[in-house]
Amino acid sequence: MLHLLLCILSVPLYAMSADSDQKVITVFAIPGQNGMGSESWYVKNVIGEFSRVISVNTPSLLPDLGQYFCQRHLDDALTNSPYPDDDAIIYATSQGTATALNYLARKPSPNIKAVVLEAALASGNSAVYHTVTGPAMGDDWLRSVPGAYYVLPYLASFICLGYRPGGQQAIQSVDALSKDLPIIIIHSKNDIQLPYDGACALYYRLCTNGNKSTYLITKNGWNHVQILEQQNEKAIVNRILKKHLQPDGPSEQHDLDEFQPDPKQFKAQYDSLILKQKNHVYLERFLASAACLMAIKQLSGY
Repeated sequence: MLHLLLCILSVPLYAMSADSDQKVITVFAIPGQNGMGSESWYVKNVIGEFSRVISVNTPSLLPDLGQYFCQRHLDDALTNSPYPDDDAIIYATSQGTATALNYLARKPSPNIKAVVLEAALASGNSAVYHTVTGPAMGDDWLRSVPGAYYVLPYLASFICLGYRPGGQQAIQSVDALSKDLPIIIIHSKNDIQLPYDGACALYYRLCTNGNKSTYLITKNGWNHVQILEQQNEKAIVNRILKKHLQPDGPSEQHDLDEFQPDPKQFKAQYDSLILKQKNHVYLERFLASAACLMAIKQLSGY
């Protein structure tokens, strides 16, 4: 009799265990500069109980706007993952968001089924300009200086090893991403490090480029990391992921129109950012040509 009772009780316990196994998802957490953001406990709290977080290393001293070291760290994490055949998602913050976008544009990974970008970095140039001229530094007077947007990134390149203001930026990398990849952008309107306009520009480009699984979650605060403070805010991310990773779930989880606003309202932000980036490319070419002419002049003795 006792044996029969144990057999009966073991059925729901086994089913629960099997269900739990199906819900476990690997999350590659990419922090921002100096490891800020995408903390394991925070990511786990946002994604859900059944997640295993793999923390990706990040440069610990200087910013890596050029993404050379950041992308190497992400590649190492993906290559050496203890779950190489499992589906996974990327949860990135700040500088790490550019890492995710640039890397996936260059080296698509079929195992990455969704990307969460918290405090999105659309352009290193706009990040430098916004940080230096914004409330974080108190140097808003620089906004009135002609050409400040183009000069400041070159000054920053002296400490950001390998950074080229005219090089590849995340706002350009999104063009090469899979149109079927769910992407969730989370940004504070008054973020003191990265401009909200950059997040809007990314959302616009992704949507108009054919990605119908792009979402924009806007916060009214100024937080740069750990933006989602309330549990109901974190639940939004969970609902979006369930919609795409568990499409057979309850239909009420799929009512997410609020987080897919009309992208046309952000066209101006995208146009402005991409024009500035093109100008940076022209400026870089001009400076390179000028340097070559000066070198030739010196070598020729004139």
